[in-house]
Amino acid sequence: MTNTLYQMNEGTLAIPGNWRDESMHVFVLPDDSGINLVVSRTPVPAGMDNTAY
Repeated sequence: MTNTLYQMNEGTLAIPGNWRDESMHVFVLPDDSGINLVVSRTPVPAGMDNTAY
C-alpha cells in the first residue's frame, strides 16, 4: 500500500468574521469494516498548551 498526501486547504470563502471553522474531514476504508479516521477543527485560545486544553 502506498500513502497519498492529503492537503486540507480546499479553497477560499468570504464569511462573517464571527463564524468559527469547525469543519471535518472523514476518511473511510474501501471495505465494509467500518474503520474510519475523522479530523475535526475546533478553536483553541492563543497560548493554550496541550495540557491546559
